[in-house]
Amino acid sequence: MVCCAFITLVLAGLLWPIRKFIALFNPPKISAMEWQLCAANTNNAPKFSISSRTQSVRYALDGLSFVLRSEHNARIHVGAAMFVGAIGLLLNINASDWLILILAIISVWFAETINTAFEYLCDVVSPEKNESVRKAKDIAAGAVLITALGAVVIGAIVLAPNMSEFYSNHQHASQNSQLPFYLVLCSSRSS
Repeated sequence: MVCCAFITLVLAGLLWPIRKFIALFNPPKISAMEWQLCAANTNNAPKFSISSRTQSVRYALDGLSFVLRSEHNARIHVGAAMFVGAIGLLLNINASDWLILILAIISVWFAETINTAFEYLCDVVSPEKNESVRKAKDIAAGAVLITALGAVVIGAIVLAPNMSEFYSNHQHASQNSQLPFYLVLCSSRSS
């Protein structure tokens, strides 16, 4: 994946001057109406203010709250994220493993919120039953499923070695002690 990103950056860097060269001979065709819209948008842009940024954050939090209240799968994602976080804390995983797990969790949340927004937008545009809208919603839900399954695979790849090490360390500790497993776990974490 890193190699693909690197190759893309190299190719983009190599092709960028060629693109500019071609643009010299073929300027973009923009209508007078588009020029007016561009000018209107830049001249009448709202001024920056802390209160408007605060309001934007409130809108975003309202949207997240709506997703959590209305989507059952979002609540499942919360539970899965909390479970993975608890396992990560229990296994005392390193920072790079945390980074990978957090990015996987964020990708699932991003897909779920975009899917929810897309579904509600489809319902507004076409409130009646429409086969094309149904297919579009199914495709968006499929994207969430792909992301969630990918996150499960990532979690398994990241956590399996840590769980194996954790189990072997505590299996050895429990053989040397007559304490129950959960007490061995607590005593080994404090040392």
